[in-house]
Amino acid sequence: THCNLNGDISIAMGVVLCSVEDRIWKIPSMSNALIAAGCLLGGRRCEMVMKVPTMSEVPPSPPPKSAKNKMYQELAMKAEKVVPKIWWRDGFASDYLLLSHNDSELPKKHFETSSLANKKLKNIYQCVTRQQFIRKTLDLAHDSSSSDSKAKCSVMDQPMLKQFLDLFIPESELMGGSLETNTEGRKVWSPSKKDNGKLLLAALDVLDYFYVHSGGIWTGCFKLDKSSECRGALAAASLVISTHVLHDIAAKNKSFTESQFARGYILASLGRGLLHGDTSGTGSQVLTKWKLRLADLIALQSAYLRVYIDSFGALYNSQLNKYIPLAFPPSFTVHSKQQWRQYSQSLEPVYTSLRNWMFTEAGCLIDFGPYLPLVAFPEARRIIQATAKRRILIDVGANGFFASPKYLLDSYIPYLPFTHAIMIEPEPHFSATIPKSYSDRYNITFQQIYAEVATGSDTDMLKLIPMLVNKDDFVVLKFDVDPNRYAYGPTMEWGFLFSIMQNPSIAQLLDEVYIELHFNFPTLYWDHYHSNWEALDCIRYLRSQGVIVHAWP
Repeated sequence: THCNLNGDISIAMGVVLCSVEDRIWKIPSMSNALIAAGCLLGGRRCEMVMKVPTMSEVPPSPPPKSAKNKMYQELAMKAEKVVPKIWWRDGFASDYLLLSHNDSELPKKHFETSSLANKKLKNIYQCVTRQQFIRKTLDLAHDSSSSDSKAKCSVMDQPMLKQFLDLFIPESELMGGSLETNTEGRKVWSPSKKDNGKLLLAALDVLDYFYVHSGGIWTGCFKLDKSSECRGALAAASLVISTHVLHDIAAKNKSFTESQFARGYILASLGRGLLHGDTSGTGSQVLTKWKLRLADLIALQSAYLRVYIDSFGALYNSQLNKYIPLAFPPSFTVHSKQQWRQYSQSLEPVYTSLRNWMFTEAGCLIDFGPYLPLVAFPEARRIIQATAKRRILIDVGANGFFASPKYLLDSYIPYLPFTHAIMIEPEPHFSATIPKSYSDRYNITFQQIYAEVATGSDTDMLKLIPMLVNKDDFVVLKFDVDPNRYAYGPTMEWGFLFSIMQNPSIAQLLDEVYIELHFNFPTLYWDHYHSNWEALDCIRYLRSQGVIVHAWP
């Protein structure tokens, strides 16, 4: 109760998340895995401080190819003009400003895929996070297998699956564990002792079955995308195993490897992805015959993130600040809500690739999950709940409800859900994809417009934002506007960021920002203005100035 978590998650998962918030569950600083972690920046980055190039070493770069979409090209060029010219911006394609020339210079990968089981888990996870899967919707609260032969799940005929179901269902509310009171009078979760570990062993058997039948290639998950039974079985196994792994590592402080920890997070995230396409509710509803809650898997994912940020993330940040100088920050005074300043350095790390944790660990180019929202901090949550009249998500560049909009809405469920959501997207089909349950709960409005920057029009974001929200609201804004199919040409987010952050009346309306910064990055075949080093330093600098900003996605 004292953690003030949202009632959409189960009591057991609330206890797990609260234990992490209270630091009852944590990775000790003297953990063998932390001591042996080595250089998390990747390659030989921790051998010496990176040399900051001089003006004479960075000649001007030729402009990137124009965007295919002529309208976008025109709008993006207007936005780019907001950003002041300076020699290191003009030389955006310089090799000196590229932080990751190849995979060896990406942040260190913890998840060891030389193991066949881990390789198959990676394949399934990559598949579940792909756009083709997350946009596949179905009603997971009702069994579809009786009416649709394609939705039948053959694994349900397996004896080991029936055994797992028999063991799991009576324990589903407590996730196969029990609640006990520790010496400080706090409730804690621990695995049930009455079955002698049979539930965990059964879950591992189920996971192995899916490895064999769905883990061979990254498209393997499409075999189960229409089946609520299959999705539920794999999600339930993932929930049991992931919760046990986190308990062993963070509660019992058992010896572990970095790979085991990453595997636990991936399993929690996999379970979330399997339930993501549900249209029957908004996270708290019991789904599939396995009686799962989407909100529980989101909370478990968030618990892992918090433990990771406080341990490996903290080590990564210390190495980043020591070996890669903050040399190319934005050239403006930042205006932001200073009341959140104390949390800006406690978010998920900003990696040198500007992609999130799962890009490194699992090779997921797009993964909307590994982000710790501001409301994950208990005191911030209490302030917001007590003072904000509305809690609003503005998604600029929504691109289909089951992509970023639903992931962002869902990520706040364990803590403090939004009350309103505003989706900005030029495509007319967007509103048709929103389930009624979400429209009703979040008062969703859809603005079918092209977002503009520095045009002075009615859809210029500097004019639009004050019309949508006010200073009494808690406002989270995501900005990701690009042509999607072609990774070259000017982009709009740099001009947007420079426009709002040096405008006090706009910047102080925003509590939290998710933004994708495009830059010259051959690893992703990106051919854009701005350099890798500038993009990294932009996020680092904003955070140092108290901005709650996430490098998306």
